[in-house]
Amino acid sequence: MLTLQRLVAFAAGLVVEFNILIGGQTEGAAAAGGYGYRASDFICVGCVLLSVTLFYNAERIFSAYVYAIGIVLLFAPTILMRSDYTTTIGIRYVMYSMSGLYLASILTDERTMSWFCQGVIVGLLAAVGVFALQNTSISRSALLSWGLIAGYANDFGGYIRDTPRYSGLWGHPNEAGHVGALAAAAGIYFYVTQRKIIPLVITSAGLLAFFYYTLSRGGLIAGATTIAIAVVIPRNGKITDPRFLIGLFFIAVVALAGSQLDFLVSRFSSDANVSGNFAERLDTTLDGLRIMLAHPLGMSVTEFVSELNSLSGGVASPHNGFILIGAVLGAGPLLALVWAIASSFNIENKTDLFFAYFSLQICISNFFEQIATSVPYIFVLTILIGHAYLKNRLGRVLRSDSASFRAMTHQAYVTPLHGKDELS
Repeated sequence: MLTLQRLVAFAAGLVVEFNILIGGQTEGAAAAGGYGYRASDFICVGCVLLSVTLFYNAERIFSAYVYAIGIVLLFAPTILMRSDYTTTIGIRYVMYSMSGLYLASILTDERTMSWFCQGVIVGLLAAVGVFALQNTSISRSALLSWGLIAGYANDFGGYIRDTPRYSGLWGHPNEAGHVGALAAAAGIYFYVTQRKIIPLVITSAGLLAFFYYTLSRGGLIAGATTIAIAVVIPRNGKITDPRFLIGLFFIAVVALAGSQLDFLVSRFSSDANVSGNFAERLDTTLDGLRIMLAHPLGMSVTEFVSELNSLSGGVASPHNGFILIGAVLGAGPLLALVWAIASSFNIENKTDLFFAYFSLQICISNFFEQIATSVPYIFVLTILIGHAYLKNRLGRVLRSDSASFRAMTHQAYVTPLHGKDELS
């Protein structure tokens, strides 16, 4: 039965993958230093407004108040940075965290979680459609006006038709690849909790399509590894014989390599620096770590890139999302995000399984790329923070599966849009 709560969950899942740009074609919008607003910004505002429906007693108001104060203190240094782009990142983390608490609360309901996962999978397919449009003769100006490409993409390595790699809605093909990987947990949720294989097959096909257009090795590995692990773990939650796990993983890799041989050969052999790629990544990671330790309160993205450039000889990426979080946002947000990810592996019910696999994929992606400033990752990381807060004693009262929530029968966000109230 369709309810406002489930409709919001579906829309939130949709924008994880299909997060169209609004105002970015002018490259002069107020948000994101001229990069325009995203659909998730408007979903966020709606969720913040709907979150007032959670506060029907003093205990819930106090719990939300403590959460809000903690979030503001964590990200205040980032907001106060003298950089439009970095300040906007901080504002997004604060606002998305507020909406993330609401989303995490309603996603503790299994059927609402199903709607969220459906939205993610539909968004994945819609994002594949964006790549297909980029591969046609449609003009760049038309795609910009529709909000289907970012006006700033060229500044960050995004490509349109002039190379085999496409960036879709995002600034760089590697970023797009890791955004696509976020859908892995949605397909896994249906497979693990509802014994449905079709959503997982659709998700896997979508990830292959993302690789076809982006040639992002890290994005493919992050999504495929998470799915492979989910497939070989029995539904009772116990891991099988490690030898079987390793064997199945290599079978999956070989099968994928065989089906995409031309693209894999092109991707790996066309890199003139491939022989020194690993050493370069290690050096830039260590340089980024040194910068992070020297700036516990964070620094602007511009300052971080400039300092990393000077240390690494012109390489502006630490190739690690956790280091970027610590260096730009500071030690406090880094510890909060690590705590949120760690908390998600404390599985109490079926919806917790989604967050566990979600966190697993996010960890893998962060070890490949610095994606913590990407809007979809800000969105999902803040949902993880909200989910972690709901698992402790103070935040548990805000969960939609709590006894007090179930006893409430007249709140707007659990009232069906059609028909009778299912809780009555």
